[in-house]
Amino acid sequence: MCQFFIALFGLYALVIGKFRLARDIAVEGNRARVVGLILVAPLVITFCMVMVSASDGRNITDAEIEELNGYAMVLMVLSLVGAVYLSLTAPKKMPVSTSQTPASTQAPQTPHAVPIDPPTNSVTVAEAAAMLSLSENEVHHLIQTGQIKSMYLNMQDFIPLESVQEYRGRMQH
Repeated sequence: MCQFFIALFGLYALVIGKFRLARDIAVEGNRARVVGLILVAPLVITFCMVMVSASDGRNITDAEIEELNGYAMVLMVLSLVGAVYLSLTAPKKMPVSTSQTPASTQAPQTPHAVPIDPPTNSVTVAEAAAMLSLSENEVHHLIQTGQIKSMYLNMQDFIPLESVQEYRGRMQH
């Protein structure tokens, strides 16, 4: 009876292609199908052994039945060991978090990023740093604190020339 349930589980894994042993142990794809095949195999092999034994038209003796049961148990244990080994060596799946990712770390939702030309009358952080005699880190700090306006395009900050000139004017006064 136990062999039947193991084969039923193996058939499920073979057809569906995924199963979960624990919260962090999920087996999917070809590995799950191989485990399913391994678990179904003892039942199929045992059935074939019984059919071969009964093929000569005589009744199977009790000794032959005991011998077939012994082979079936060995096959079942070997298949369980193989299935457990394959399942435990499967890559672990991280549980999917239901919490929302902060907007600052989310990737853009567009399927393909389209490069945009930098705005006219704007400079890069390096150019603004040279114009203001500051380091690039200091210019980034000015952007972060809102002392200089900037636009973030193509993974780069662009600073309007007007904003650089306003800041230069404030520094001189």
